[in-house]
Amino acid sequence: MEIFSFYTFMWSCGVLLVYSLGALLLYFFYVLMALVFRHGVAISIVMIMWALFQIGLFFYKTELLFWSSCSILGCMFLAKRTETIRIEDEEKRKCDESINNVAESRFGEQTDNRGTSIDSKKESAVIDNKKNKEIVGNNKSNTVTDKSKSNNEELNVRNKNVEVSTNKGELKMLNLVGCEVLYKKDGCVYKVIKQYDDKVVLNNGRTYQYFAMFQNAFTLTDEQKKKEMEEDIERIKNEEKIRAEKDRVLKTREREIESDKIRSMLSGSVTGHNISLEWATDISLSGKLEYGKIYGSKAFDIYSKACTFLDFDARKKFSFAPQRLLYATDCTKEGYSVWMMPNSELNGLTNGKWVNFVDSGNGTILQYTVDPNYLESAGHDIRLTFVKQKSGDYVFIGVYELEKVEKGYPERGMMKETLKLISKDYPM
Repeated sequence: MEIFSFYTFMWSCGVLLVYSLGALLLYFFYVLMALVFRHGVAISIVMIMWALFQIGLFFYKTELLFWSSCSILGCMFLAKRTETIRIEDEEKRKCDESINNVAESRFGEQTDNRGTSIDSKKESAVIDNKKNKEIVGNNKSNTVTDKSKSNNEELNVRNKNVEVSTNKGELKMLNLVGCEVLYKKDGCVYKVIKQYDDKVVLNNGRTYQYFAMFQNAFTLTDEQKKKEMEEDIERIKNEEKIRAEKDRVLKTREREIESDKIRSMLSGSVTGHNISLEWATDISLSGKLEYGKIYGSKAFDIYSKACTFLDFDARKKFSFAPQRLLYATDCTKEGYSVWMMPNSELNGLTNGKWVNFVDSGNGTILQYTVDPNYLESAGHDIRLTFVKQKSGDYVFIGVYELEKVEKGYPERGMMKETLKLISKDYPM
């Protein structure tokens, strides 16, 4: 039996070093191959070379197979990691290109249906006006003045006929007022008497949608105008596709931002802050709950006092005892709920089931359910809401109504509930 010795130890270390260097060299070789070939082809080339190398070693030293196996696994892991990074960079690049394209489409030069820049038309009109004014000033000629006016009128008419402005997404549509359209089913010809937004009004008294009417039912009698209209519709469709892509990208970004906020809360990296330093007048004296005022540090005591002086349902007060949910429905005579929010970004705490964000400036509360076992919403609800701030005191932040519930947002297995402020004080 071979006894372990210092020589054996040094031999093992040397073998490990050699194979580690070999794996590293193969990894760099893979990176070079990936620049030319796809990931699958590159890794196949590397694995074939590695296998041939191992076959040669097999006939020389069989115990080296263990180290070679470890090296292969390490090489495959590094290759997979490189491919993952490459895919992420590619997706980010496509996302940035999409946003840039949308920005160029939204804020770049607008063109008419003939591809001529509308801004350049306006600039040329201004230049012509200046030139004409200079000529009038130099020559004092009425003829030149008339010519300048006629040129301006012609430019105004031309710009007016190029497109009709709509309120829908700031799209521009071809002006069809005065054009004749043919109804394909009975051959009747009608005239466009009015056009607004994406609607077209004919002299038969009916209103049609700009895109839909020319799909099957109608066609323009003027072939040149018909061609311009078809190009115009295609242009508008392309602009709508770009807008849809921009909306998709923005929504994805919003989801990512909200997910990051939730993770920050769950990790405990939010320190919290105070929103009020002003204590409220005792409920027994004021007879109401005042917005932005501090009412104490214990939810049970606050609710018990409200039972005495605001006629809250005393049967519900044990829902506000320590280690309880601190929420109950039908607590007031109006049927409102009461919510003592012990955890939010104001004190940087969460119980791992819900993550709460309070935006008192905009009168909004966002509650994210992050535990899949609690994804059932309370439904339509009006809540008298207190929130515990960093100091440990509960502040009354008003009466809120559940406005929207989004399941599976911002991530699968989560739920987002949005509550909006409807009254600062109670009673309202």
